[in-house]
Amino acid sequence: MAARDKMPRKRAAKLIVDAAMAVLLLLQMAQQLLPQGFHELSGIGLGVLFVVHNLLNLRWYAQLRRGRWTAARVAQTVVNACCLALLVLMLASGIGMSELMTRLGVEFPGVALMRRVHMTCVYASLVVMSFHLGLHGRMVLGLLRGYFGSLAPSRLASVFGRAAAAAVSAYGVYAFAKLNLWGYLSGGTEFAFMDASVPLPVFLADYAAVMALAACLGHCLAQLIGERRHKGSKALAR
Repeated sequence: MAARDKMPRKRAAKLIVDAAMAVLLLLQMAQQLLPQGFHELSGIGLGVLFVVHNLLNLRWYAQLRRGRWTAARVAQTVVNACCLALLVLMLASGIGMSELMTRLGVEFPGVALMRRVHMTCVYASLVVMSFHLGLHGRMVLGLLRGYFGSLAPSRLASVFGRAAAAAVSAYGVYAFAKLNLWGYLSGGTEFAFMDASVPLPVFLADYAAVMALAACLGHCLAQLIGERRHKGSKALAR
């Protein structure tokens, strides 16, 4: 219990909300493989979590005009802004062409454009949000260590973890090409194609690998920026 008390409740809430958003976004990919209506319900849940996420991070918005703009801060702000824009567009376009609006007798013009925007934003959000989590990978690991115990990981565990991350990322590159994600990201594909013969766990594993790839790239960028800042500090100290 003492180890668990080390994790601030607000940070724990942020971690839970971010993880839930990632899971719901992953499930959004399986629209045709899950029960009818689940896509819209999970989209509503994603929208609610998006609001909660921003409420939990109001302090970040208040501090935008303060402090020094380092390379790490610029990268995080750009990625955060992209996440915000993509999720707003995704939710707005999803509501505009939802069955609920049709049942209520509300029709919006430009449904074809909304479908294309929605498709692009869903897949872009999958990549950018995962990249966003990777940028904060050190914080996430710190929170998990605070929850499960403050013991430092062994060298063997670190090597194994990096090897596993590299293997999953390599498969993520293959899955990215296999799923034709570039077609969705570029807006060239208007309708989602899903092979009904592929089991749901395999389907989700492919997309999870792509998310892991994006998260690893984000973590690598954060590490690179951190190393350059550390070298710069050493040079100034001399």
